Amino acid sequence: MDDAMEVIISPQEDRTLNSSDYLRADEAPTDDMIPKLSSSQNKNQSASVSPIRGDESGVMLLKNVTAKDIQKDIHSLTWLKPEHSIEHALTRLIDLFQLMSSSKSTFAPVYDANVKDFIGLVDNHDLSMFMLMAFGEQYKLHPHLYDPKEIAVNFAKPVSQFINVSRQDQFIKVSGSEDLYSTIKIFLEKGVHRVAVTDAQGAVTGMISSHDIIVFIRSNLSMFPTTGAKRIEEIPYPSNMGVLQVSNQDTLAKAFMALLQYHVSGLAVVDSVSGTIVDNVSASDLRGIDAQSFYKLEAPIHQLYTLANRGPPIVCNGGHTIQQVLDDVITRHVRRVYVVDEQNKPKRVISHSDLLGYFVASR
Repeated sequence: MDDAMEVIISPQEDRTLNSSDYLRADEAPTDDMIPKLSSSQNKNQSASVSPIRGDESGVMLLKNVTAKDIQKDIHSLTWLKPEHSIEHALTRLIDLFQLMSSSKSTFAPVYDANVKDFIGLVDNHDLSMFMLMAFGEQYKLHPHLYDPKEIAVNFAKPVSQFINVSRQDQFIKVSGSEDLYSTIKIFLEKGVHRVAVTDAQGAVTGMISSHDIIVFIRSNLSMFPTTGAKRIEEIPYPSNMGVLQVSNQDTLAKAFMALLQYHVSGLAVVDSVSGTIVDNVSASDLRGIDAQSFYKLEAPIHQLYTLANRGPPIVCNGGHTIQQVLDDVITRHVRRVYVVDEQNKPKRVISHSDLLGYFVASR
């Protein structure tokens, strides 16, 4: 794929954000504020793959295992109440991130005691949207100056105002008796990262994330010998499908805006000169930002990541197998792996959704 075909978000494209690009802290986003990807790019940057025949025993396994079998019990998860503040939600999710060893994607279901039911969830993307809305309000009042007292007013807003405000993770419920094969289809069709599992009475009993399903598949990969051994270069990928990127000279605020605009969970960070991949930015990178450190949203990405002493992004090449990619995703706790060329430039991205799609297509 030619470099010219890549979708790059960089200062050279005159896409620098200004005050009019941001939302007020009391303004919910509308569909025209968050553009959809073009027809050549879907929500997860996932390429459609040709069905891989074989692995019948693996597909049968997915059809015999139910959602209830692999759910995480709802009582083991961190809950939020509608009246909890955004500051409280950020603190809880940061604590959760530090405790979790399964995934960088953090979320919390919201339980309303008045209706005695879960009414939605708040995740990293919703908190990213909150950050941008608050950032926009401050920018319009006095650009580049951030008053912690003014910002604290926004951090005191209730969680109920920001349930799925990013419109990136609907609160989807599936029956505990739903087979795993059908559940994966729901993940792909709805474009969600997790679903709530209900009992026969409709009460939420647990949650399943895409990571949970990937771990289950890897544990039973011997039943998918064809798919597991497939090399990345053997899987069709549209020639016009690029990798969404930001430059390491761009600000964190601009990266968050790109995540929300293009409905993706992560972006490659490339060197502004060489174009080689140097990092990955995702909604989880908002952790640690509060009213006192709000100014970090205007700092260059390379400066923040240097201070954080982060390791290199997870990459592979076309010769890697699906099994190797699964191992990287699980052991390194990431949601995406970048496929690079000989110059270490990103040419393709493999997400959780891509991986799930490979296995339900193998029939």
